[in-house]
Amino acid sequence: MYADQFIDRFTHIEGHWEEPLVDACSHPHQNIAGNAYRGCNRSFLPLVSTFRGYRLPLWMTAGQMQDLSVWPRRGTSGVPVSFTDIFIRERETGRRSKVTPEQFDAMTDEQRREKDLMKVFRTRWYKVFNICQTTFSDVYPDTMAEIERLFGADGGQRMDSPQLDEMVSQDSWLCPIRVDPGCMMASYDRETDSIRMPPKFRYSDDRAYYSALLREMARSTGSEMRLDRGIWSDLSGDVAKEALVSELSAASMGAVLGLGVTTDASSERFLKKWIDDIGAQPQFIYEAVREASRAADCLGSVLGLDMVKGVDVCQILERQEKEKAEKAQKRKEERLSRRSDTGTVRIQQRSHSHRRL
Repeated sequence: MYADQFIDRFTHIEGHWEEPLVDACSHPHQNIAGNAYRGCNRSFLPLVSTFRGYRLPLWMTAGQMQDLSVWPRRGTSGVPVSFTDIFIRERETGRRSKVTPEQFDAMTDEQRREKDLMKVFRTRWYKVFNICQTTFSDVYPDTMAEIERLFGADGGQRMDSPQLDEMVSQDSWLCPIRVDPGCMMASYDRETDSIRMPPKFRYSDDRAYYSALLREMARSTGSEMRLDRGIWSDLSGDVAKEALVSELSAASMGAVLGLGVTTDASSERFLKKWIDDIGAQPQFIYEAVREASRAADCLGSVLGLDMVKGVDVCQILERQEKEKAEKAQKRKEERLSRRSDTGTVRIQQRSHSHRRL
């Protein structure tokens, strides 16, 4: 499914380079508890949302839908997401150890050998559904209206990025970024470990400038001094793979910054190779997304875009139910009060009538 989604998206992008690979959202994609997705999910879910036209970056599992009594709409299908379970195993017995990963990391190599322990990474998959695929809006219309207000995306219309401007002016990226009036094309030089950028006026608009800047920043993370992408690095001659990683990383970070990052038109020469490679080896795109996610984490760390707690739909539902109950109780008390007042008036009227008689 990863492969098919990316092939479809790249096929659609061909000839339409002004369209963003991923729609701007200004919010990381998250589950209904407000926890942002990480790793490969961080790049894959925004792409699926863009291609399928989902307007909200909010996902839920089948179990969560059942708890809320909502269901997938007819004809929709879930999207696979992955998470890595990390635990410690005893080498000899193969059993899971009571030692936590944190305790294992604090041990010396000698202690690990004495206890015969090893760290295990196990990837698991499950399916999630975008909230727009479900009957949530039918069952909870008021909650859906509030969610849409909270997530209010700008549709990628932003043309400025104060975070990126400040980073360039303060020279706070992982390597120097030089804006050179004589430069005609953005580039990253691995030998000098520096980025050269043309000034903004050389681009069709500011968003195109930021798109180019994010791509070169992503490319610079592949240096052996940082993520050391090895065979993914264009230093090793695999330019097409590195271009794919930088495109995916720039699109992911640009979306969170509110910028609809467009694909570099020069990547057109790689497009057919990407599609062919993905079709022949579907694992290829998963590895590319994984590397792009690591690069995006670097960008997010420097820019201070931590994956903070997002919108907790469950809390919204609880609050709204509480407010409804309080309003109902208040109406009930008002009705009882009116009845009591009416009864008092009637008693007074009767007493007055008796005195007259």
